[in-house]
Order: sequence, then structure tokens, then C-alpha cells
Amino acid sequence: MTEIIREHLLEPGIPHICSDRRYNRALLGFPDSLFILFFSGVRMPKVVVYSTAYCPYCVRAKDLLSRKCVEYEEIRIDLDHSKMAKMVELSKRRTVPQIFIDDFHVGGFDDMAALEMDGKLNDLLGLGDEIEEDAVT
Repeated sequence: MTEIIREHLLEPGIPHICSDRRYNRALLGFPDSLFILFFSGVRMPKVVVYSTAYCPYCVRAKDLLSRKCVEYEEIRIDLDHSKMAKMVELSKRRTVPQIFIDDFHVGGFDDMAALEMDGKLNDLLGLGDEIEEDAVT
């Protein structure tokens, strides 16, 4: 199995690696330490999370994205104040996290959680119905 995983990892852009154990058990029976979710031909949106070091809502937002196996860029505004100015310019908000999916401003964690509860977040993330919570519990 390691050879199969290694073979697919050599092809850039084909696999999406996720280490969430629930997905591993639910789909394809991959070992808990690694799961590969294939999105052949699907462009994944760019996800950006503006955050700070000690922000519980930032942690929750990043955790939700990680559980969905979504890669994101984290921009720490506490380390560079020019990044905070850019965040405020883009979002018109001064609180963190501020989450962007491509050019769409999601808002904070509460806004992203509301999209998840309404069943709209997967579509924004380009996941469609590939990952359903019922299928991974």
C-alpha cells in the first residue's frame, strides 16, 4: 500500500492528503495515519485565514478546515501589523479570524460555522458532496 500512496504522491496536483482518522476508516480503508482523497480535475479554491496566536475562534476555524482536509494559508496579523491593515482593508473588520475562500469573504468562525450548518460550506470549498458528515462518523 505504501508503494501505491508514494506513486500517487509523485504526481503533483492529483492527491489531497488528509490525516483525519475518521475519513480514513470511512473511505477506502486507508491506514489511520494517512488518507488520500482524490479530486481529479477539480481546482481547489485558495483559502486564507487571518489569525493571531491566542485566538480560540481561530483555532476552531483552522480545525474545521483541517477536518475537511482543506489546505489553507494562515496569515498571522500579530506578527506583522501590515498584514492586519491588509485584513481590515479586505474585510472591513478588525477581529480574527477573518476567512476568505478565493475572493469571497466568509467572515469569522461563526460565519463559517453557519455556512457549515446550512450545508453551503462544502460547495464554497469545492468539496461538493464528496465528504458528508454522516459518512465519516
